[in-house]
Amino acid sequence: MSDGTPLYGRIVFDFDKSEIIWSASNYSITGKTDRYVTAIRMGDEVGGDIFVLDIAKSEFKRANLGVWCSVSENEEFSSAKCERRKKLSGFVQSGHCSRDLTD
Repeated sequence: MSDGTPLYGRIVFDFDKSEIIWSASNYSITGKTDRYVTAIRMGDEVGGDIFVLDIAKSEFKRANLGVWCSVSENEEFSSAKCERRKKLSGFVQSGHCSRDLTD
């Protein structure tokens, strides 16, 4: 995915549990002001995600850094091939919430 890739999906903000749930990922809320919410999700081994929500604009950005397999789509996957081709990489995605979050 490239910088600024739009995201779609259901995002649940559970401030009582201090977490954000997006798709199958759970993020721990680490900071909140009147305008912004910050949450993180640590990777399994290396890296992780940071998710920042702008409440006033109902927009968010998600940055992900980690070590992933670089096997191309047209190659047959094998764990041995993947292990040899792991590399550190990252991307930023953005999105807009379909409802006003200032209520």
